[in-house]
Amino acid sequence: MIGRTVTVVRQRDGEQGESGLRDPARGEPGWCGAILTGAVGIFGMRVLGMDVTISVRSTLVVGNLVGGVIFGIGMAVLGYCPGTAMGAAGDGSRHAVFGILGGIVGAGLYAESYPFIGARFVESVDLGQVTLASAADISPWWVIMIMAIIAVVGFLLLERWERSRSSAGATESSDVSPS
Repeated sequence: MIGRTVTVVRQRDGEQGESGLRDPARGEPGWCGAILTGAVGIFGMRVLGMDVTISVRSTLVVGNLVGGVIFGIGMAVLGYCPGTAMGAAGDGSRHAVFGILGGIVGAGLYAESYPFIGARFVESVDLGQVTLASAADISPWWVIMIMAIIAVVGFLLLERWERSRSSAGATESSDVSPS
């Protein structure tokens, strides 16, 4: 529901159209900010003594790797992530509708085949409930701080790159004289 709401807002604000995000770089800082804000909120409430539980799923290495590759290939072929596909479908994109239907069919096939492939394949390497903080044996606050620094530096570099690219494009277009 939250993803659909964000997609509707992006579409309303003109940030998303039939071809997905009009400027994908504009969307990523928002998602990273939401994730970091949520992490601070959850762990902050725990520090304040509130009973907030975090449900960490088992780390199924083979299932995560194979599923991630299949999901990534699907996104590359379709050209959308699931949220932007919903927005593009709402904006009239027929190919996004077929991608959404393909995702639904794929999820159904996976659910039906899970009794056979689950223990044999997907669950073959189970590391248990692992998080970055537990794997590194550090406080979750360190992970949040490191991720925030990486996000800020990454977005500053992205902004600098976009400015240099746009100024280089402007210079090239001014160098071309009309014939």
